[in-house]
Amino acid sequence: MRSNKAVWVQGTLLVVAGVAIALVLAMRLNRPFDRDTLAIEVAQLRSSAAQAQLLVDNARADRLAPGFLRQHAQQMADKVATTNGKLQKPAQAGLTEQKLQAQKLGAALQRALGLLGREDGAKRAFAFDSLADALDALDKQLKPGES
Repeated sequence: MRSNKAVWVQGTLLVVAGVAIALVLAMRLNRPFDRDTLAIEVAQLRSSAAQAQLLVDNARADRLAPGFLRQHAQQMADKVATTNGKLQKPAQAGLTEQKLQAQKLGAALQRALGLLGREDGAKRAFAFDSLADALDALDKQLKPGES
């Protein structure tokens, strides 16, 4: 009888601990963006935009096979889509404007990468360098003491 009671107590404690961990994890995942977290996502978008510009430059210089360009542009578009999905979370007070700007730039980057990934994509005019510059300016706005 005594060991039966111990099993129930241990089981109950295990369930309570599991629920507590799940609640803490859910609260952490749903918390709004803070300045540093938003800056990380902006830096990821900036890096993708700069990489896309290098991809275009190399493709126009005929240093990349068209198939490689299309495949890599699609992979980058998927990565940017993931980052854009993360930007759908709410932001802390005072960061709404920066988050909206990051979303706008991220959507433009994703669209441009989608076009780059099409047949003859490198022949189109892209402004990945301008997107990278705009994202860099946003990053500096989010982290004014750094750079």
